[in-house]
Amino acid sequence: MITTFNRVQTTLRGLDGLHSALTDVPEVVADVFLVDDGSTDGTGAAVARAYPAMHVILGSGSLYWNRGMCLAFAEARKAGPYDAYLLMNDDIQLSGDIRPFFEYFRRNRETLLAGAFTSEDHAHITYSGFNRPTRLRPLRLDTASLTGISTQVDTVNGNFVLVPGELMERLGGLDPVYTHALGDLDLGLRARDLGASVEVFSDPLGVCAKGPTLTERLAARPRRERWAQSFGPIFGIRPYAHFVWRHGTRVLFPFYMAKALLARLVYVLR
Repeated sequence: MITTFNRVQTTLRGLDGLHSALTDVPEVVADVFLVDDGSTDGTGAAVARAYPAMHVILGSGSLYWNRGMCLAFAEARKAGPYDAYLLMNDDIQLSGDIRPFFEYFRRNRETLLAGAFTSEDHAHITYSGFNRPTRLRPLRLDTASLTGISTQVDTVNGNFVLVPGELMERLGGLDPVYTHALGDLDLGLRARDLGASVEVFSDPLGVCAKGPTLTERLAARPRRERWAQSFGPIFGIRPYAHFVWRHGTRVLFPFYMAKALLARLVYVLR
């Protein structure tokens, strides 16, 4: 399941990498459900030409990543059931042999398993998994140190995540309350709440450059756009409130919200 928007070459490169990697794991039979969320650069048509067997779904242009993945899952369920669902970002560059990743999953079929990715110079991990030290600070997520074959974590980045089919059905997929961000983190935490093991395969699967944080996005915008970013539907308060209500200490919910509103106002007005 993939969501993309207006980066046709990146998307095709990511799909080429996936196709090449899966040829080394012939026992894995995959159907690809790609949501093109209103691209104006011909992404969906280019994918359909390059990979006619893929399911290309046209989005409204206002789905963004999380709701695009919700649509992909809804379409995949119609064609399923599947043994597992793979969430994949189109900007990852798979490299090396991914067979051990799938072999580990096959031996641990009730595990939500994420792949780790490095920077282009391989100097550091850019995406993997997180441990949450305390529920008192629901958005404090410490990057996990990867050891052994796999590392148990509290939640994961959604760049390359293999979710057992039964677990995905119990979770109901990603939560559509989230528009763009937080949905992957929420998915991992909810899986843990259901008693599932959430792990990161410790050997990185490839390269994925680190995207900008919300703070960095705001710093690069004029004030009017900062307001839209901070309080609009994409990175706004409602998804944040939903996340902290679900995963934080509820008696502290007013404190979380007051702190978040003040921080965003400071970024908008400075």
